[in-house]
Amino acid sequence: AQENATIIEHFGAGEYPFDTTSGFTICGKKESIYQYYSLRYKYPLNVDSCAKTLNKFFKYDPQINGIITIRFVVNCHGNSGFFHLYEIDDKYQKREFPENYKVHILELVKGLKKWEKFVGKKQDGTIIPIDYYTYFSFRILNGQVNEIIP
Repeated sequence: AQENATIIEHFGAGEYPFDTTSGFTICGKKESIYQYYSLRYKYPLNVDSCAKTLNKFFKYDPQINGIITIRFVVNCHGNSGFFHLYEIDDKYQKREFPENYKVHILELVKGLKKWEKFVGKKQDGTIIPIDYYTYFSFRILNGQVNEIIP
C-alpha cells in the first residue's frame, strides 16, 4: 500500500496541498512562486466559448449553484500543474458538486496551453525564471456555467 501513496507538499502560500507525483516541475524554489496579480497577466481566455462548451455537458438544475475554483501553478516553460479544486455553494459554504462538473471543468483548464512565460532579473543582472499561481472560478447558476472569473 505504501508504494501507491501520493506524496503531498505545500507550495508558496502554503494553504493548498499539491500532488507532486504528476511529473510537473517548477523552475524556481517553491517558496518563490509568484501570484498572478503580481505579474499583471490575464490568460487570453474566451470565456463565452468556454462556458458554452461546458454547458453542453451540464443540464439545467435549480439545485446546483455555487462556484468551482481551480488554482494551479504555471512554470517558467508555460506548462501548468499542481491543480487544486475548491468548491463552494452560492452562500460561500463548502459543498460537493456532481463529479461530471469537476471532471469537465478540470479537463478544460488542463487543456489551456497559451500561458505567458516570465523571467525576472536579480540586482546583479542574472536572469531568473518565474513560476506563478493562477486560478479560474466558474460560477454555476441552475446547473449552468454563468460566469468565468477572472
